[in-house]
Amino acid sequence: MAHLVGKVFVAALLGTSLERVSLADTQPVPPYLQGYWVREPIVHEPANQAVFAELGGPALLYSLNYEYRFIPELGARAGLTVLPACIFRCQTYVGIPLTMSAFVGSESHHLEMGAGITAFLIEDKDSRFLEAHIGYRYEPVYGGFVFRAMFTPIFRMNKPKDWLPWGGLSGGYSW
Repeated sequence: MAHLVGKVFVAALLGTSLERVSLADTQPVPPYLQGYWVREPIVHEPANQAVFAELGGPALLYSLNYEYRFIPELGARAGLTVLPACIFRCQTYVGIPLTMSAFVGSESHHLEMGAGITAFLIEDKDSRFLEAHIGYRYEPVYGGFVFRAMFTPIFRMNKPKDWLPWGGLSGGYSW
């Protein structure tokens, strides 16, 4: 054992890789030391979760969102928006955007397209909206900064002919 440690120490001093050190005349390395001498490649998984803030988009003014990808090309998100406003009467509007998205592209640049629903939790049957979205998404494969620029037309669920051409910008982080 001391002979093996000596060879490894000499190899380290001379800058020789461990693969070139001859172990022919030594005993096998004990299992509890094997992991220290073998270089194992680090395997990275593609990012499948993200959090981001969005200005505009399906929640109208802003939303905070969580997204999960089932596979690299398909994901779902849930968001939350809270809007204190005085429309007919003063109250706080709480909205929940839920969407499904498909991603096309390679590496960090993607075309994102999808659809969803945004429901505002108020006593009004006209407070549910359908949305479609299409736009650009920047997201590194293994996670990091996320940027989205989307065209998101919003349709009133009870009156689909009543729609608003809209858009959104997002920034956040994926892992």
